[in-house]
Amino acid sequence: MLPEKTENRPVYVIGHQNPDTDAICSAIGNAEFLRTHGEPGAVAARCGEMTLRTSWVLEKAGVPEPILIHDVTPTAGTICRRDVISVSPDDTFLTAYRRMTENSLQTIPVIDADYNLHGLLRYFDLLSLLMPLNMTEMNVRSVFSSLSNIATTIDGKCLTGESLSEEETQNILLVGASSEPSVRTRLANYRRKGIIRDLIVICGDRPNVQLYAVEHGVRALVTTSGAFPSLDIIETAQTTGTCILSTPWDTASVGQLIRCSRKVREQVQKDYSVFPENMPLPELRQAAVKRKQALFPVMSIKTNKIIGVLSKTDLVDPPRTRVALVDHNEFSQAVKGWRRRRLWR
Repeated sequence: MLPEKTENRPVYVIGHQNPDTDAICSAIGNAEFLRTHGEPGAVAARCGEMTLRTSWVLEKAGVPEPILIHDVTPTAGTICRRDVISVSPDDTFLTAYRRMTENSLQTIPVIDADYNLHGLLRYFDLLSLLMPLNMTEMNVRSVFSSLSNIATTIDGKCLTGESLSEEETQNILLVGASSEPSVRTRLANYRRKGIIRDLIVICGDRPNVQLYAVEHGVRALVTTSGAFPSLDIIETAQTTGTCILSTPWDTASVGQLIRCSRKVREQVQKDYSVFPENMPLPELRQAAVKRKQALFPVMSIKTNKIIGVLSKTDLVDPPRTRVALVDHNEFSQAVKGWRRRRLWR
């Protein structure tokens, strides 16, 4: 993500501390001047409470009060990137992979529709969704996903008419590429073990293998390369409760894509640090250097919802809030934190 352009960041026009009417009116007038002369983001501000006299003047003039800013020291909230690229806990591996690759991201926050932060997802974590660390035969063949997500991921068309289940279950993948007797024997073994309904059989234009699968009552039959089973096989599948999906992808690709249908919430990292929006820049740098974490969510202190993200490189030369000081010529009277700001005088 690119840093915010200078012209898109506001210029805060601020008078001296303990502002009188002159300081407030100078801020309002100069902000209006800047807005009409190339700085549309100029904002009138104040760094202290207004007197009753000044409030009365603004009320009579129908002019809103300048915003109150006590300190312009850089904080997590002022320098974080607000255009957060994220995924939801229910997004699939494929969605997360594409989003991270398209934006050259190694880490991405996992956020729900209400901006609640569920954790962080690292590029490396996605590999665990493709291949388990415990390399047993059943683990390698198993994918925890829903028929709905599987169909979406493989561009599958349901030929048996039912609505696809959203329920996530354990699915055992079986590629029907062996000889017909071998496939039939394996199906019979799964039936004896009582897990035939966990099976998803993947095969191309092999009518006998397709028939064996639906007769045994597997959970789903995926026909690849656009193959359509005969009407008799589809009717048998409807009787045995087998879902038939037809996909344009070839058999080898389907086996990989089904693994990509798993939801990312399985690999969300829960051990991470966040920064409150009011944490000053010096503290941010000290906290970030002590952690191996690559991306830091920035949280609202009022709602505890994510408002932006920071990386360590963002803290090297962070974007600076622009400040215009008016109605005084002594920096001792200026808003707190001005020495770390870019000034327009």
